[in-house]
Amino acid sequence: VNAPLGKTLTLPCGLWRGQQSRFAVEWRHRALGEGEVLYAYDGWRDRIEEELPGYVMNFSNLHSKGDASLIVEKVETSHEGTYLCIIYVPYLRAQRDIQLQVTAKPQITLLPSPLFARPGEEVTLFCEISHFHPLEISVDFLVQLPGESSPTLMPGTSLSTHGHNQDGTYTITGYQRFNASPELHGARYSCQVSHASSTKVMSQSQTLQIAGVLGPSIEDGMYLFLTALFLYGFLSYLHRKFKLFFSAGPAEPNDKQKNHKRE
Repeated sequence: VNAPLGKTLTLPCGLWRGQQSRFAVEWRHRALGEGEVLYAYDGWRDRIEEELPGYVMNFSNLHSKGDASLIVEKVETSHEGTYLCIIYVPYLRAQRDIQLQVTAKPQITLLPSPLFARPGEEVTLFCEISHFHPLEISVDFLVQLPGESSPTLMPGTSLSTHGHNQDGTYTITGYQRFNASPELHGARYSCQVSHASSTKVMSQSQTLQIAGVLGPSIEDGMYLFLTALFLYGFLSYLHRKFKLFFSAGPAEPNDKQKNHKRE
């Protein structure tokens, strides 16, 4: 049984006892060579004999349907191991073993973000993979070059040692280095992770931008458009002013000016 970390889990166990009213159910946990009783119930006396916090049984289903399942209220990494469902009836003991693996899906972060570089600069990619369980994990870096239809595996990936988090999960960082060049402008770099917590490969990607190869951004385009629009309006205004100034003839003299000349 695979159990997601932090979720509620039901460990299945059922029994058929016919008309027998005397029975008991016991759940045990065994891991790393140690064992303990999690829950013990006497069905004849309808009494809980032993009980650890975080474990529950549904007695109504047990008596009516023979459902002796154990409910784990919140799965933790310490819950991994073997669970034993033991049924006691007079002169008979039956046992079922269940292997439990706790899983936690990794959180993936690819840095730097955004991914910019100068021509000739050595770039280091960091793939931070955190809060995963179990320990085994596969990390690869891939690159899809401009004009290519599929990515290719990058050799030489380095991994840090595993870090252990307080909740029992793990953290690791992958490293990949390459030299930036104008031909790599627009290349898509990905960190790809395979883990037992997911049936699908997980990944994060970044697109490389090389300084000096970048085209104008949308903001630059809008700025240039508004500037050109302003200049066009300003030049049109000046054109109209000059046209009116040069097309106007000399002013006609008024009546007072005409009389003054006659005198």
